[in-house]
Amino acid sequence: MSGASERTLNAVKEKRGVALIICLLIMTILTVIVLEFNYEVRVDAALKGNSFLALEAEYAARSGVTFCKAMLRRDSADDLMLPGNRRTDSLDEDWALATEPIQVARSIVGTRIIDEDGKLCINRVVSAETYKPDKKAVLQLQRLLTEYGMEPEITDTVLDWIDVDSVQRHGGAEGDYYRGLLIPYVCKNGWLRSIDELALVKGFTHETVFGYRVPPGNELFEEEQIEPGLAEYLSVFGGRSGKVNINTAPETVLRVMLGENTGVATEIVAGRIAAPFENMADLKQRVPAVIGIAEIGKSIAFKSNCFSIVSEGFIQGMSVRIDAVVERIVPKDTVDVQDISFRTLAWKVTR
Repeated sequence: MSGASERTLNAVKEKRGVALIICLLIMTILTVIVLEFNYEVRVDAALKGNSFLALEAEYAARSGVTFCKAMLRRDSADDLMLPGNRRTDSLDEDWALATEPIQVARSIVGTRIIDEDGKLCINRVVSAETYKPDKKAVLQLQRLLTEYGMEPEITDTVLDWIDVDSVQRHGGAEGDYYRGLLIPYVCKNGWLRSIDELALVKGFTHETVFGYRVPPGNELFEEEQIEPGLAEYLSVFGGRSGKVNINTAPETVLRVMLGENTGVATEIVAGRIAAPFENMADLKQRVPAVIGIAEIGKSIAFKSNCFSIVSEGFIQGMSVRIDAVVERIVPKDTVDVQDISFRTLAWKVTR
């Protein structure tokens, strides 16, 4: 009898053990489900929070673009007050000076304005009228590449990228080359819509276009330097008329534009520090050496209409950057600041 009771007791214990294991297993599964659900809820909440922060940072960056337009409009309005409406744009105006980041609601906004009309227009290497190479623009690009330490023959790759035909120049590259790359793409055969495209052209890289950082040497506390890229001197939208604003152009651009008369470029830079040049008569009076330069009047301007605006909004570790290119439109009969308007030529949001 005792043996039967013992077997019954053992069976009950075994069932209890199984039941306990099942309960533990169920509790484990429920715990995993709860933890997974909690994780997904927290991730979803974080994503929504980041989304709202990104949206807030973007609108702060947008307000920075509006602020920059207001600065450009104000400087134009100040020029309207000068006798004879002597409108100029120079690097000593408020829009060209470095500004401190500003508080916009909960965000911090940093802005920068760059004069695109102080650069050479790379699209001019192919004439918009004849669709053939523009000798003057090609020569200027060759000079710039030489100054930058690149082979001037690379100009052929730019011409092949822009012109509409598929005939490859001696130093150029057409569709066959680009289709044969490890990551193939097509040759555009059209004008550049962004200076970023230049990095796609054979012979150019992201570093040559946008610059690169030079690590510090062995000197203690020596700061890292930034070597500027070709984007500092080339534009897609600015300088479309073939004229460069000598009041804002880098000295490198002036040297490239003036060719052998590089000493004149240095004189122009030194002269505009004292005061911006107002017109050709003012330039010839203060820098007499320009008088002997042929077609100088067809190559320079004293005011600008095309500007790049960089605006970045920051909030709680989130940042959104807007790169915009705007054209400032100042009618000839403008008498009030409200008559000045802007046309957006390019707009890129980077999160």
